[in-house]
Amino acid sequence: MTRLLNNWTIKLTSLILAVALWGHVRGEVNPLETASFTTKIEARSPQGFAIADTARVPKTARVTLRATRSILRELKGGLPANPLAPADEAPPLGAPYARAHLDFPVAKAGTATATVRVDLDVEDAEIIGIKPADVVLTLIAEREKGRKGEGE
Repeated sequence: MTRLLNNWTIKLTSLILAVALWGHVRGEVNPLETASFTTKIEARSPQGFAIADTARVPKTARVTLRATRSILRELKGGLPANPLAPADEAPPLGAPYARAHLDFPVAKAGTATATVRVDLDVEDAEIIGIKPADVVLTLIAEREKGRKGEGE
């Protein structure tokens, strides 16, 4: 009995802190989380230009989102995350939710850097990362493309 009552103030304090911590953690029903998804990239060239090296355009982009657990679960198809899945595996994010395309800030013939832009149609979700963020491509003017075809 003396062993139980020994240092009773420390034991009582630790019990109160443990119950408070447990209550706080249980209170977080729908916390913010992050998840990665893949989405197809539309390779649209700027008006009046064509992309010379279409093979260098990536097919998909990896988009990292921050949203509540319920929203991320809905985007994944309602299934909970698989803890045994490889870290580089990301489920696809379909067309109703996101669209990725190339954005050329300056359209001129030659080497150009296009930024990968993602239009997200999900309320209360935030894009925190896109990979690849930029793509270096070669643009050719449409009239030059036509001249090259005539000479062949």
